[in-house]
Order: sequence, then C-alpha cells, then structure tokens
Amino acid sequence: MASINLIEAFQEFKDAENIDRPTMMKVVEDVFKTLLRKKYGSDGASDEEILLRFFTSKEEVDKMHAAGPARSYSPNGNPLLNLVAEISKPTERNSVYIQRPNFSLRLEKRRAL
Repeated sequence: MASINLIEAFQEFKDAENIDRPTMMKVVEDVFKTLLRKKYGSDGASDEEILLRFFTSKEEVDKMHAAGPARSYSPNGNPLLNLVAEISKPTERNSVYIQRPNFSLRLEKRRAL
C-alpha cells in the first residue's frame, strides 16, 4: 500500500508543478539515490557497493572485500575449457564422444535441412 501512495504522491507533485516526465524521472532517481546513499553509504561507498548492501548487508559486502578480487579463469588452467576450445576448432571430424563411468556425451555435426 505504501508504494502505491508514494507513486500517487509523485504523480500529484508532477502534475501540480507541471513537470515533464524525463525531469520527474530524474528527480525520483535522485531522491532514491540520496535515500540509499544516506542509509547504506555514509562511508563513501560506490553506487555498486550501496546496491550490494541494500540487497545483502554491510557485513556480507565486507566479507566479499576480505575475500579479495574475483578469480579469473584462463583456458590454460581449466581442463574443461581446454577441451571445449579444442573440439570447437574446425576439423574434418563430425563427432566427439566422451565416456566416463556412469556418464557419456556424444556431439555430432549434422547438415542443415
């Protein structure tokens, strides 16, 4: 219910002040950014961090920072990526078959109809 009242309040303000839609959208955006920054970003946090804090918590974001930067994966260090890269290269073969205990995978090229 509160969100409907808020929408109606913004609509009434827009109409009363004769504000065009793009200007009103900017006002609404600025209001919400200010509110979010005031509640979740008083320590100079970036917009991205404020959104993370909004959806999780400051403690969870602090844990993310403590864990260090996200890992990047290179094809050289990942056997599955190496396999996909290798079988993706153009060759004369028309199928690939992988078999392990309790698992098998067959990929075949077929001509378009």
